[in-house]
Amino acid sequence: MTTGVFQFTAAPTIPETGGIWINGATLNSGSFTTTDNGLIRITNGIANFGTSAGNALEINDGGGTLFAFLEVQGGTINIAGRLFINNRGTLKMSAGTLNVCTVGLNNGTLASFQASATAHLNPVSGGTIFIQNANAGSAGDISIISGTGTKNITGGTFQIGNAATPATQTFKVSSSIPLYDFTVNSTNAPSVNLFVNDLIINNQLTLNSSLLLNNQNLVLAATAPAIAGTLGATNGIIICNNGLGGGEIRKICTINSTYTFPIGDNTGAVEYSPVSLTITAGSYTGGAYA
Repeated sequence: MTTGVFQFTAAPTIPETGGIWINGATLNSGSFTTTDNGLIRITNGIANFGTSAGNALEINDGGGTLFAFLEVQGGTINIAGRLFINNRGTLKMSAGTLNVCTVGLNNGTLASFQASATAHLNPVSGGTIFIQNANAGSAGDISIISGTGTKNITGGTFQIGNAATPATQTFKVSSSIPLYDFTVNSTNAPSVNLFVNDLIINNQLTLNSSLLLNNQNLVLAATAPAIAGTLGATNGIIICNNGLGGGEIRKICTINSTYTFPIGDNTGAVEYSPVSLTITAGSYTGGAYA
């Protein structure tokens, strides 16, 4: 589809041998979930999936012997509730914008962005995935599970919050594979809690609001530059405790270097106590960290 508007009027299932390619047009749906067992590709234009809280785009949730694809080459995808990549479902993303949970979600089983153990993220090399609203249920907002599915995130950004995010929402993030760029937005001060898994960032971590370790570790790869964003007690800060034991921020080291950790404490009043560490000599073995 290169021009005009195409409208789904009932919950569609794209078959294994079928597909939709959006290259300049607009695709709209209604208050229902869309299931893709074949191909959805967007190169340019807009695709809107769902109009009500909880409406989902599910990539091969029904299984089958063939792979199902969501291929984002450009353009914009808006998903009212959640994106569920399951079974042989595959997300391929090289550019464009993917807005998830634009209306809302209350789910205790599946996160707003959910990639199961058998799902594929192969590759995610560019573009931005925005999580707009926090899941009111306990399953969290990003859940990426390692397993038999190939997951290869070599670029692109996962961003918590955008200009439409309501004030002071708390998002939960769990990924058992490294992310490339990760940003916590500034508008209306969204905050992030880690849960289930340590979070590994291979490239840029940008903080404009708080990130709570929540008894998990935040690991910055050797390739990760200095933490960016607006840092401070009321802005970008890494909270190292919330009454729990454990939870560390770690920077993988391979050479002598200086690194600043924008850490603090929220027991009572928030205290911002950044630490700058300079390493001038040492022997660096695999996985050495400061």
